[in-house]
Amino acid sequence: MITKDGPKPISVGDLPVAVRCLVQQIKSFEVISEEAAVTGDYNTALLAMTINPLVPSDKIAKQLLDEMLEAHKEYLPQFF
Repeated sequence: MITKDGPKPISVGDLPVAVRCLVQQIKSFEVISEEAAVTGDYNTALLAMTINPLVPSDKIAKQLLDEMLEAHKEYLPQFF
């Protein structure tokens, strides 16, 4: 909530297990993606893609990562 004193967090209590697990999985994806972006490490980027719950398999994760890196190589020189 934004107040005259700035933002204030709103407590929502415990999340249901299924929701909490998904939030943790997405956060893991975000943290590992950031590490890959900073280091330019292909295997770290592949790990991030693999744990993303929207990516259905390791094979598709590799295909997506390879295509994404190729399409955006101008902006991702740390991977090349």
